[in-house]
This record gives sequence, structure tokens and C-alpha cells, in this order.
Amino acid sequence: MLDGIDYLTDKEYKKIFFAFCSFRQNIATELLKYGLNESQNVLDFASGHGLLSLAIKDTGYKGHIVDIGLINDLETYKRTVLNNNYNIKNIQYIVMNASNLGFRDNKFKIIANFLGLEDINMTLGKEGVLTTLKELSRILCENGILEISLMIKGKEPSSIINWKLWKYIGLNSIFYKPNFYIKALEKAGCKLQKKFLLKTYKKMTSKQAEEEIIFACKEAPQIFHKYGVRAKEFQKIWNKFSRKIRKHGLGFYPIVMVLIFKKE
Repeated sequence: MLDGIDYLTDKEYKKIFFAFCSFRQNIATELLKYGLNESQNVLDFASGHGLLSLAIKDTGYKGHIVDIGLINDLETYKRTVLNNNYNIKNIQYIVMNASNLGFRDNKFKIIANFLGLEDINMTLGKEGVLTTLKELSRILCENGILEISLMIKGKEPSSIINWKLWKYIGLNSIFYKPNFYIKALEKAGCKLQKKFLLKTYKKMTSKQAEEEIIFACKEAPQIFHKYGVRAKEFQKIWNKFSRKIRKHGLGFYPIVMVLIFKKE
């Protein structure tokens, strides 16, 4: 822990994706300040397992929540719900491409997000991300709130290794600098209201990192094969990064920046 970042225990590692250091709960609580509980409909985009929607419900929100994701997201969402007996009343999961949203203009008062823009980049590229941001602004009502979250590069060695590894791995599952998203959304009519950081203060051990990279190299190309997603061979990646990972660990989403916009 020379860099001030704790290694994940194996027990924590198994649960970290779902718990995520209460980041989703932090985002949902922040949205209460922007009229979450006065809203009748919320969109959670790039929803994945739908865990942000559950965090929103935990605030006491009683309205309708729409989750959107790809077909593989729906399957993992169903397994997550069934295995954990989550209460999904008033949550609707729709398979939909984020760059071509099948909703009318000005439909949603609140649009929320927890990561996922990197996967949109992986499947649709930079232009797909830009189109997605325009689409989100289109379906957001006047004075509506849009929240997005991004992983950004930290200064600790484990964070720098993480950032470089995901750029090198070949999946194109990357985040751009915050100004890329801010400028695109401002151009689309959404003005930045607030930004803040959430830090995991966690990093993976060499063994955990190896498991994570193997999954990315083998599973992601299979899951997203119709988008032409490819990754470098695991051994090539491991040969390049393993020495540094053994020394410093591999950051687990070390810093997440949350950006909140209002449509004007």
C-alpha cells in the first residue's frame, strides 16, 4: 500500500463490481438535489446489470425507471435479478442502441448513468459516443438533468498502469478526457452544473488482475462479436504489464468523475 491504495481481498474482489464502494448510491443521493423524487420518469442508460436503478429506488423514488442496454445486458440483468431477488417494480428494461434512442423528444426529466460510455466507444466508436450524447440531449426535457460518469486517470502507479493497459488491450473500451464529453453536451444544449470525484482507493492483486484481463481478452470479443470487437492476446498483454502489476497492483476504477448537466 505504498501509494495509499489498498489491495482488494479476494472476498472484496468477488463483490466489488456490485458494491462499487457505494458509488451508485452516492450518485442517486446527489440526484435528489436535482429533483429526482419530483420526477415521474427516469432513464438509466448503458444500464448493464441495472444496479444504478436499484440504487435510485433505494432513495425512496416511486416513479417509473427505464433501463436501456444491449441484448447481452438484458440477459445478465435477468440473472442478477433472479439470483438476488431484487425488487424491480416500476423498472422496465429495454434492449436499445444508445446512439439511436427510440423515445420522443423531451421525454425524460432525469437521465442517469454509471459508467458504460467506454463500452459504447468499444461497440460504436467515438462517433457513436457523440451521437449518443446528442440523443440523450434530444430526449431530455427542458431544464431536465443529465448525469454521466467517467473513469479518469489518477496519479498513483496502479492507476496509471490501469489507464495504459485499457488503451493497449485493443478493445477500444476507453474513456476520453472529461472536456470531450462536456464540450459535446454543451454543443447539444446541456450546461454543466456540477462535477465531483468518487475514489475507490482499491487496486487488484496480480492474480486478480490476471483474471480480469483474461476475461476482457476472451469474453468481450465473444459478447460483442457482431460489432467487430477484438482484443490482443492475453499473453502479449501480460508480458508487457505483469512486472509493473506485480510491483504496484492494478487500479480498480481508481477515480470516477461524475458530471451533472441541465438542458437549457
